[in-house]
Amino acid sequence: MQLKTIFTASAAVALALVGWQISNTETTADSLDYTPRLEQSTAQAPDGAWEIQKKLLGDIETGEINAEGLRNLQDEVSRFAAQQTIEGRATDHYWNEMGPDNIGGRTRAIAAVNPEDGSEETVLYAGAISGGLWKSDNGGNDWNQIFGLDQMVVGSIAVAGNGAVYVGSGSIYDGGNGDGGSGFRGRGIWWSADGENFELVEGTDPGEFGSGDFSAVDAMVADPNYSNRVWFGSNAGYGFIDDGVMTMSPSEDIS
Repeated sequence: MQLKTIFTASAAVALALVGWQISNTETTADSLDYTPRLEQSTAQAPDGAWEIQKKLLGDIETGEINAEGLRNLQDEVSRFAAQQTIEGRATDHYWNEMGPDNIGGRTRAIAAVNPEDGSEETVLYAGAISGGLWKSDNGGNDWNQIFGLDQMVVGSIAVAGNGAVYVGSGSIYDGGNGDGGSGFRGRGIWWSADGENFELVEGTDPGEFGSGDFSAVDAMVADPNYSNRVWFGSNAGYGFIDDGVMTMSPSEDIS
């Protein structure tokens, strides 16, 4: 009986201690004491950044920054660069932006129609990756989209000696790194005898979803010896076209 009483008393004391500890912990967590800082911390000075600036821009003799000397040096470098540009020019021609400036997309191909009288070229064709085929009749001052090819991915353009216009669609060199890993699918080769009304060259349809041959035609050039012929290079191989009729090259050396 005495042992039971001692055990009960001990358990009561233990429970009381646990309760006091929990209560004390909650009180401490709810009411933290504020302890003021003994020392006021000072802000970091910008001396380090200023020393770096002096090392980068300072005079090699004095070590100090000479603002007027830096301006004179900048002017001298600009004059030297301009003189190098003038002396290094191969021709006297200058480049001017000709538009169109209200349509996005990279210009992948451009071709000019050579007038029979030898005058300056005024009829130009330009092909964009996302903007289709464009035509200018006044040397590039104004551009108009060719109806029917406005959504075409244009990869190449050629104008034959007889004035026929050929457009190769799709491009295999427009992937993430430009090595032919991706690109944009096209819809074969198109041609027009008058430069306005285009039709698909027979045998160049890449098929459903544009996933077959002639889904990328990245190169076209007019034949200098035959006025009605252009040559092409594509993911299907290479060949030539006479008046809208295609002939694949039989050579196995080039593909």
